[in-house]
Amino acid sequence: MKKYLIEVESFSPYKGNAFVLVWKGSLQVDLLPFGEISGKSDGVSIDGKGLTAINAPRFQEVYDAGLPEADTEGKQQFKLCTL
Repeated sequence: MKKYLIEVESFSPYKGNAFVLVWKGSLQVDLLPFGEISGKSDGVSIDGKGLTAINAPRFQEVYDAGLPEADTEGKQQFKLCTL
């Protein structure tokens, strides 16, 4: 999803946190793990600079609560949590 947002939707990486993207130079969007990957006991790690690891075991409850789904032109589907 992160790669898609950068390459197709013109988001920019945020140098201090690998779980954040910046849209139009000012709006920060947090990419937080949900579903199966969020429940790993050792957390989730991604490539990048700054914050690259997160442990969020309770996100499964949010995921199960019926989040809306998004689709990247039929290539990937994912759930998202809005404010």
